Amino acid sequence: METLEFAQLVTEWHENKMSQLDLVIDKKDASIVIGDITIEAGTELHRGIIMGFMLAKEQVSELPFSLGKED
Repeated sequence: METLEFAQLVTEWHENKMSQLDLVIDKKDASIVIGDITIEAGTELHRGIIMGFMLAKEQVSELPFSLGKED
């Protein structure tokens, strides 16, 4: 696999994960289901999980590289 192809795959993966984080954050009035466990919206645990997603998004919001055109 070429370096550019790998970087493109990582960029696509990152965009997908950021979209998933956004979905959970944006739908904070919905319950969260993880396997057999349902975490009801509005509970203290639910608010903590949403906060965790917000922190995760902030920590990994940008990749340490970009795929721009060379000048």
